[in-house]
Amino acid sequence: MNDLIKPKRLKYNSTIGIVTTSLPLNIILNDYIKQGTDKIKSLGYKIKFGKNCFSENNEYQNIEKRIDDFHDMVEDPKINLIMCIIGGFSANGMLDKIDYSLIKKNKKSIIGYSDNTIITLAVNKISNITTFNGPMFVNFCPNDINNFTINSFQDLLMKDTTNYNFNFSTKFADDDWYLKKPSLANNRNWKNNKGLKTYRHGNAKGKIIAGNLNTLAIMNNTKYEPNYENSILFIEEADYQDYLLIGRNMTYLKQTNVFEKINGLVIGRFPTATRMNEKKLFDLLDLTTKNYDFPIIFNVDFGHTDPILTIPNGIKCEINTNPCYIQLLETATK
Repeated sequence: MNDLIKPKRLKYNSTIGIVTTSLPLNIILNDYIKQGTDKIKSLGYKIKFGKNCFSENNEYQNIEKRIDDFHDMVEDPKINLIMCIIGGFSANGMLDKIDYSLIKKNKKSIIGYSDNTIITLAVNKISNITTFNGPMFVNFCPNDINNFTINSFQDLLMKDTTNYNFNFSTKFADDDWYLKKPSLANNRNWKNNKGLKTYRHGNAKGKIIAGNLNTLAIMNNTKYEPNYENSILFIEEADYQDYLLIGRNMTYLKQTNVFEKINGLVIGRFPTATRMNEKKLFDLLDLTTKNYDFPIIFNVDFGHTDPILTIPNGIKCEINTNPCYIQLLETATK
C-alpha cells in the first residue's frame, strides 16, 4: 500500500464541516446546538453545517441527502475537517455510497466515534488517509465541556505529534447531561479517575485502529473491515451495551481471529451503565485473550464518557505498561 496520506494541519480560522452520518441534529436541544456552535467558534474555528443537517428525519431516511452533504464537504476547498454530529445506529448505510476516491483526491479527513467508527475506519482503509476517533459536535455542547477534550483535539489536529505522549484526565463524567435542559445541567457528576490500568504487562508497537466494539464486530467479513495485522487495537463501548453484550462482542473478535493479528489492546473507560467492573473485565479478558501475550491497558480516556482523547487511525504508536504510557511515533497531520 502507498504511504498513508496525512491531512493538512488544522489552523485557527480553519472551517470545520458538520455532517449528519447517523442520528440527526434535531435530537439535540436547540440551546445545546447554539452552545456547541459558539464553543467551536470561540476556539478560533469557523463552522459550516451541511444543508440537510436540520432536516426532520430519522436514522433510516434520507441516506442520499446525508451522502450529498458529506461529498459537498469533501469537495469544498474551504472545509479543513469533517466532523460527525452524534452517534447512533445507521452510519453503515452510507458506506456503499461514499466516494472514497474523492476523499483521497481532496485529502479530507473526518472525526467521530461510536457508530461513526464505521465511517472513520472505512475511509482510513479505502482512502488511505488518517482519520480520527475523537469528539463529535455533540461533545462541544455541554455547559461545562472539559478542557482535556479540547486540548487533545487541538494537539492532534494542529501540531506535529511525533513522540507525543497522551495525557490522562484526573476526573471523568458519564451522566446523561443531554437529556436535561441546559439550565438544569450545570452540575455534572464528575468522579475521580484512577488513571491507566494494566491487565497484561508488556511493550508493543503498531498502527492504531480505534473504534467502538459493537461497530467493529459488524464490520467483520466486509470489504470495510480494518486490516488488523500488526495493529494496536483501541476499543470502547457505549452506555446502552451491557457488560454481557461486551463479552459477546469480545468473544466474536477472538473467534474471528482478530486477536491473532494485533500487537496490543487498549480499552476505553466503560460507562457505569454497562455494569462493567474490573473483576468482570478481568474474567472476560481471561476468557478471550489468555492464549495471547500482547499487552493490555484499560481505563483510557476515550469512548462514551467525558473527557475524551483524539486518537489518529493509521498512525504508528507504542504502548508500554512499566511505566504505563501511550506514545505516537509519527505525526498525524502535516
